[in-house]
Amino acid sequence: MNNTSGSSELMDKKGSGFTLLELMVVIAIIGILVATALPTYTDYTIRTKITEVILAGSECRLSISEQLQVQSTLRSAGTWGCENASSPSRYVSSVKTDAAGTVIIGIQGIGSAVNGTSILLKPQQRIKNGDVISFGDLTDGVPIYRWVCMQNTAETPALAPKYLPKTCRV
Repeated sequence: MNNTSGSSELMDKKGSGFTLLELMVVIAIIGILVATALPTYTDYTIRTKITEVILAGSECRLSISEQLQVQSTLRSAGTWGCENASSPSRYVSSVKTDAAGTVIIGIQGIGSAVNGTSILLKPQQRIKNGDVISFGDLTDGVPIYRWVCMQNTAETPALAPKYLPKTCRV
């Protein structure tokens, strides 16, 4: 009887906690997981904010599409009726247009890697034989076939492709 009580005391001492080595291994594993996951998470959050920036250009896309299809008149830069020089949202510094119907959306408030850059939304048309009209050659009375999202390569600094949503990557 004395032997069984001694073994239960030994079991209680062994099962009472973790050793220092076991705790250090667990902390090292958690540290490695955090070190690999944090940059991925940061890039993901920036891409979601860039998606909100692209949505800020929706009003201009609609306005330009309507004017080309219904009114059949091309306008000059900044006169499509949807531009906004002030900040329309937390992440958008401005929304501008050019004569070719390209929507230029300035980025702010996301992070130093992307602030001061911009995204372009370029319209494409499809004529009756199925050919796609090049950027900048919009034809009166022809509806917009699709909008192409791309980084503004003329912008300094250029927006890194890893921050573009999947639909904008070339």
